[in-house]
Amino acid sequence: MSGSSKRGSLDVAMELTDLYCKEYIVEDEKELQEIFTKFYAIAEYCQHKSADDLKSLIPDVVKRHSGW
Repeated sequence: MSGSSKRGSLDVAMELTDLYCKEYIVEDEKELQEIFTKFYAIAEYCQHKSADDLKSLIPDVVKRHSGW
C-alpha cells in the first residue's frame, strides 16, 4: 500500500474511539477496549466491501433525506 492515502482499520478505529471518548464518558478500561474493538470490526468490515454494499447499511430515512 506504499504511496496510498488509504487509511488502515487501526487508524480509523483509534480516531473513532477518540471521538467517542470526547463525546461520552467511558467508565473503565474494559469499556474502552470494547468500544475500540467494535470500531475496529466495523472498519475491517467496511474496508472489504464495495460502496454499493455499504449503501445497503444506511437507514432508509437517511437515504430519503439525502436524495439517494
